[in-house]
Amino acid sequence: MSFVDVKNLTVTYLGRATPFLTIDRLQLRRGESVLVVGKSGSGKSTLVNVINGVIPHMISAKVEGDISVMGFDPRVTPIYEMSKRVGTLLQDPESQVFHHLVKDEVAFGPENYALPRTEILERIEEASRVTGIYDLLERETSTLSGGELQRTVLASVLALRPEALIMDEPRQVLTLRVRRRSWV
Repeated sequence: MSFVDVKNLTVTYLGRATPFLTIDRLQLRRGESVLVVGKSGSGKSTLVNVINGVIPHMISAKVEGDISVMGFDPRVTPIYEMSKRVGTLLQDPESQVFHHLVKDEVAFGPENYALPRTEILERIEEASRVTGIYDLLERETSTLSGGELQRTVLASVLALRPEALIMDEPRQVLTLRVRRRSWV
């Protein structure tokens, strides 16, 4: 089964007469690592937002074509359901931080899924160890360096245990040592 299968995709932002992004065919297999490159403004982030459902649920745009992400159409699948399948680390980690303490930030997603407290704590520990922030759990997010903040946001994404991970222009390459799951 493909992770992403796109055919004849066009994305047109409101107020524009022509599509901003056009993709004839894109197929990504599970377990495959893919690097999408292009100039700033070429549509890389737009593609990410179509795959994870942010477009059209949170960012208004006309999306046409056939889109399947792990068998789901992100245009009609709620974002909370897509986030179980696709974890996204945005290019600006500050925009993904909601809490004062690192441990609360990592717990945010699992708490919103109303998971049992023991499972939330297990996920906090697992994700923080994988990303190397376990010793930062009691720190304030406002005191973290850019790399520490990016790893904290990555831990909060991994704590949801998505099936796939998208990093939109990560500042640094992260090496993940994963024990039970594969996120890369």
